[in-house]
Amino acid sequence: MFHSSLSVNFATRLFSLLLAVVLALGSTGCSEDPGEDPDDPSQSSNQANHNNGDDTDAGIDGGTNGGGSAEDADRPDEDSGQDWDFDDEDFDVHAVIPDRGSVDGNTRVEIAGEALNDSIELWFGNKPAEPELSDGRLVAHTPPADQPGPVPVRAVSPEGEEVTLSNGFTYVDDARIDDVVPSIVPTDGGVQIDVIGTGFHEDTGVSFSGVPARHIQVVNDTLLRVEIPPMPRGDADLRVTTPHSGDIAESAVHFFEPIDVDTITPGVGDIDGGDQVVIEAAGLDDDTSVYFDNTAA
Repeated sequence: MFHSSLSVNFATRLFSLLLAVVLALGSTGCSEDPGEDPDDPSQSSNQANHNNGDDTDAGIDGGTNGGGSAEDADRPDEDSGQDWDFDDEDFDVHAVIPDRGSVDGNTRVEIAGEALNDSIELWFGNKPAEPELSDGRLVAHTPPADQPGPVPVRAVSPEGEEVTLSNGFTYVDDARIDDVVPSIVPTDGGVQIDVIGTGFHEDTGVSFSGVPARHIQVVNDTLLRVEIPPMPRGDADLRVTTPHSGDIAESAVHFFEPIDVDTITPGVGDIDGGDQVVIEAAGLDDDTSVYFDNTAA
């Protein structure tokens, strides 16, 4: 009886131990990757789907992080050496500098604009000029004009494109002095004289033996009204200059020391003139001239 009970207990315990080992081995096998069976079509399908997903993600990244817009696709690779495709500048003429010159021509001017070169045709009115490049600038010498006044400036590109500046250049007469009234003035200056001639404009300068006039009023292209500066006694050359021409009248103005007049007898006279007048003053000499309201006696 004792041996039978011992055998049953031993068998029961052995069975329980074997069952525990089997359960332990089964749990370990479930946690490991059994590997891919190349003969299993379901595994091949899943792998293909997985690869397709990776390709799709790569395409999205290429469109966002890789600059995949349609506009960027047209840009050249900076490392490829390909040139950027910029539009050419529009052919245009902005200005002629200076915008006026002698009616005799030969005024050197600069043509300011865009996309200009010495292969263009250049016209001042109906007369051609020869453009040339100088220090990177397009320059030309104006042709002579038939008469003073503004003319259009026209430029034609080699492709036939044409640009015109209306009144782009103004021809003027060369400055010329014809007369000075009065021509005898005091050395302390401040007297106004008229310079009569032609070719005067707002850029005209006036000087007396190199000394600039105090004030210049350009009445018109034939008359200047000038305030004289203080000068030493004697004759002075009168010079008129413009940016493109000039003229000089030698010894045209005489400067005298101011005369201190004491009395003039008589103090009245006939409007038709002819009366004899006695002037008593300090500083008179044989070179002294007498004027009545700018009219020489």
